[in-house]
Amino acid sequence: MTLGVLGRLELAVGNLEAAGGYLRDLPPRLLAGGLNDPTLPVWGDAIETLIALGELEQARSYVEPYELHAHRLGSPLAMEGVFRSRGLLVAAEGDIKGALEAFERSLAAQPEPPWLFERGRTLLCLGGVRRQAQQKRAAREALEQALAIFEELGARLWAEKARAELRRISGRRRPSDELTETERRVAELAAQGHTNKVIASELFMGVSTVEAHLSRVYRKLGVRRAELAVRLTVTAEGAPKATDDVSQV
Repeated sequence: MTLGVLGRLELAVGNLEAAGGYLRDLPPRLLAGGLNDPTLPVWGDAIETLIALGELEQARSYVEPYELHAHRLGSPLAMEGVFRSRGLLVAAEGDIKGALEAFERSLAAQPEPPWLFERGRTLLCLGGVRRQAQQKRAAREALEQALAIFEELGARLWAEKARAELRRISGRRRPSDELTETERRVAELAAQGHTNKVIASELFMGVSTVEAHLSRVYRKLGVRRAELAVRLTVTAEGAPKATDDVSQV
């Protein structure tokens, strides 16, 4: 499994050719050795790397046994990886609608997963595909969620990948004291009286990630939870009317 670890590291820093050298042939080698555990990260890493390198046929040949063993095991973690891989594959083939549907299934498989890192990976990929589809607001929302997860986990290389994707979305930059799209959604749900657990389920993130978002909201707005509803109303009344994604293209 050392090759898998090295491959993931190269994928994280963006060295795709090096990542491919480590990961390209690992899935069939695992199967040949009887190691068909779909929860092993090498499956998703290998498929994502091959897709990024344009080796779609080989990536497709790995998705099928990956999905087969994931279904047999009945693992939500493995199924999230399968749907994420399928989303990336069909997006590379030009089917953006099918890709977004696959990502939604990936997130819905386990709304509040204990595997935050893999959820961050899914949100990062989803944000990238939404950006390609010119869904700028939705892309930013997914990427900001991914970034919050990676920062919470101390996954600096992956956090930088999320920041790089955010930089590729055109549009005005936010002042540092303005709420991000994700922070605003979390704050609005909290202001409506929802618990952190309910918010986490609604937005497909962990409870600790919700808490981190709320901490930033309280700091930026200078309020406590009980004061959120009033402050958000005041902020909304004073803000310029938002534009939709189409007008931002």
